[in-house]
Amino acid sequence: GAMGVMEINGILAQMIFEHNNYKHDFYVEESYVIRWMYPYLEPHGLIMKINRNTLPGISRERINDDMDFWDWYTRRLASDKKFLRDIVARKSFSKLRSAIAGLYASCNERRPEESERAFNESRILYPLSPEANFRLAELYMTQGRTKDIRRLMNGFKKQDPGNRNVPEFMAHVDRTEKLGERIATLEKNMKANTMSVENAFELADCYYQAGQPGTAVSILNNVVANTNLPAFYYLNAAKLFQRGNNTDGMNRALDLCLTRIPSTAPAEAYIEMARLYAQTGQMIKMATVLEQYLKLQPGDWKAWLDLAAIQVGMNQTNVATRSLENALRVGGSLAMQAITQDQRFRNIKLSP
Repeated sequence: GAMGVMEINGILAQMIFEHNNYKHDFYVEESYVIRWMYPYLEPHGLIMKINRNTLPGISRERINDDMDFWDWYTRRLASDKKFLRDIVARKSFSKLRSAIAGLYASCNERRPEESERAFNESRILYPLSPEANFRLAELYMTQGRTKDIRRLMNGFKKQDPGNRNVPEFMAHVDRTEKLGERIATLEKNMKANTMSVENAFELADCYYQAGQPGTAVSILNNVVANTNLPAFYYLNAAKLFQRGNNTDGMNRALDLCLTRIPSTAPAEAYIEMARLYAQTGQMIKMATVLEQYLKLQPGDWKAWLDLAAIQVGMNQTNVATRSLENALRVGGSLAMQAITQDQRFRNIKLSP
């Protein structure tokens, strides 16, 4: 797709830039965003300059020059009847301005006022620009300005009623707004010390959805700091830690679950723990949990193979052989086929 092509273009552009930037200056007329360029970029008239070294930020002088230039140029173009009739020209100059607006909105700059002004100038040049309208709406979303988003999208929809992306975007805005309201309610409960463990899990989940994994992990750390909870709370915490790729939190929560899991626990709980331990690289603990699972579900020949593979990795050949024989006993020809095709078991000789 287009994004894959631009990924390749970005790599090639970076190679050209790094091998030649000591010879001459570089400039870019942006089509799609190439992320590596942002720390090097600054506005330069209609296009952007790629500086030789990364910038601490765009200078105030350069910003003022850019704002003055585009204020004059936008008014000049918008008052030209020939320009207003030329749709290709309107699209082209609108795109040039929205590219610079995107630079102001980037994480390297975070200049929302300049970005909003530049996106609006882009919309003056071509009101039907999807890029200018949707990227401005995304900027408003980062600021929680849902009223401005609705005003902007309603106006855009009137001008482009066949655009299918508008209702999809507004549905996303509605979900985000409801999510924010739920977070506010749960945070209020947390401050009042009336939050249950279930509410804490819900709040962590909401933070993940809101793109705040660090805050979600902080909530989960507070949960697992309480070592007197039922076992399955820790299993739920481990699964939520997994969403944030936090292996330390997963291991802590799983260890607490393992030490507290009741004898009446269902087999599915053990297989869930084994899967999570596998993702954190805790093979010994995965084997322990699998052994407990197989006591409850001895007919699962695939689990016997998983256990045998771990035992081979720990150089426990005799124990691994017994696990493979158990797999053959319940899995028959399917198990035999899997064993013979698995190179991890090539040195194990099974009796007929």
